[in-house]
Amino acid sequence: MNITQEQQGNLSTVVKITLEKDDYQPRLEKALKDYRRRVNLPGFRQGQVPMGIIKKRFGKSLLADEINGMLNETINGYINEQKLRVLGSPIPSENREEVANWDEPDRFEFFYDVALAPEFSVEIGPKTTFTYTKVGVSDKMIDEEMDNLRRRHGKLVDAEISSDKDMLLGDFVELDANDEIVEGGIMNRSTISIEFVKDEDTQKKLVGLKAEDHAVIDPRKVSTDERDLARMLGLEEGNTGHIQHNFRFNVKEIKSLEKAELNQELFNKVFGEGMVTSEEEMRAKLGEEFARMYAADCERLFKREIMKQLDDNLKIELPDELLKRFIMLTNEKPVTPEQLELEYPQYSRGLRWQLIENKLLSELEVKVEHDEVLEYVKGLIANNFKQYGIDVPEDEELKELAVNAMKKRDDLQKLYDDMYERKLLTAIREKAKIKEQELSFEEFVAFAQRG
Repeated sequence: MNITQEQQGNLSTVVKITLEKDDYQPRLEKALKDYRRRVNLPGFRQGQVPMGIIKKRFGKSLLADEINGMLNETINGYINEQKLRVLGSPIPSENREEVANWDEPDRFEFFYDVALAPEFSVEIGPKTTFTYTKVGVSDKMIDEEMDNLRRRHGKLVDAEISSDKDMLLGDFVELDANDEIVEGGIMNRSTISIEFVKDEDTQKKLVGLKAEDHAVIDPRKVSTDERDLARMLGLEEGNTGHIQHNFRFNVKEIKSLEKAELNQELFNKVFGEGMVTSEEEMRAKLGEEFARMYAADCERLFKREIMKQLDDNLKIELPDELLKRFIMLTNEKPVTPEQLELEYPQYSRGLRWQLIENKLLSELEVKVEHDEVLEYVKGLIANNFKQYGIDVPEDEELKELAVNAMKKRDDLQKLYDDMYERKLLTAIREKAKIKEQELSFEEFVAFAQRG
C-alpha cells in the first residue's frame, strides 16, 4: 500500500492511495470464508456452498466492500498522521481517474480531493474594540408591564355600557342573506372580548351597547380562526364551511375588567411576600427583570457582532468550488445547483465563523471542565425553582438533579457549547475594549433582524 498527496495551493490537496493485491487479498479471503459460512443457497447446506460459486456470485461486491473499508481507514489514518486540518470529508477526485479493474482485480489507484482549512491568526488586545448592544428599559415598557400585571390580577365587574376593553356575554343568532333570523338556525351563547376584535368597523358596533341591545356582525370577524368560530357558534370542529351570512348578537351581560390596585396585596402576589413594598420598588424590580430577560439575547448579539467584525477584517478564503462539490455529493437531501448558489453564502459564512471561534478558543486558551458544567447546571436548576417560587433543594439533591440532566449526550453537548461560549465571551472582554451602546426595544429588534 502506498499513500501520497499533491498540494493544490493552500486550500486543497489530492490524496492518492495505491492498493496492491497483497494489501487487500487477505481481507477478501476472510470475507469470502465468513460469507460462505453464513450464506443460504438452494441445493446446499449452510456452510457447504463451493467457494467457486461464492466467488462468482458474490466476490465482486465483497471485494468492493473490503476496498471501501480499507480506503476509509487509510485516508482517515493518513489525515490524522499528517495532522491535516480538513473541511468536510475527502471526496473522489474530479480530475483524476481511478485505476480499477473489478473483473480482474490487481492494482487499484484512487484519488481524493481534500478541502483544507485556511491558516490564519486572530489578535485580540487593548486596541481591539467590540460593541456590546443592550436594550434600554424605557418608562413606557415598565408602564405597560405594570398595566398588564394590574389587569392580570384584576377582577371582572358588571358594566352598564360596553367599552373597547370589555367582554360581552350573549347569544349568537343565525341570519339569512337579508339579515333576517333563520328559523331553526344556529343559536348559541358565547362571549366576545371587544379588545381582541381586529376589525375596526365590527369593534365600533360592539362599543356603547347595553344589556338586551343587539348588533349584526360577521362571526368570522370576532373569531381568530375556524376552530375558534366553531367553538363560539357551538358547532363541531371543521363544520363551519356553510357559514356565509351575518349573525345577530344579543347582549345579555357586560363585564368590565377592574384593574388591581397598586398596593401591598398586588406586590405580594407578583413578587412574593414582602419582596416589594412600594410602586417605586416595583418599577425598579421590573426594570431588573427586563434587563435579565434580554441578557441572553444581548449576549448572542454580542457574539454575532464579534464574529462579523473579525470575519470582515480577516477576509478568510475557503476552497469554495470544492466545498460546493462536497455539499452536492454528501447532502442528505438532493440539492440543485440553483439552491446551492443561493444557500452557499450562508453556509460559507457559518463555516468561517466556526473556524474563527475555534481559533479564538485555542489562542485564548479557553477550556471547560466537567465540574464547571455541573455547577452551571446546578445554577440553572436552582433558578428554575426560584422562578416558580419553590425552595431550592439542598446541594446534594441539586447535584443529583444536575447529574441526571447531564446524562443525555445531546443535552450534555449543548451544555458544554453554552459554557464554551460564555467563557469565550468572558475571555474576550478581559482582552479587548468593549464599547456599550443602548437601543430601544424596537431598535434592538430591528438591529438583531439585520443578521
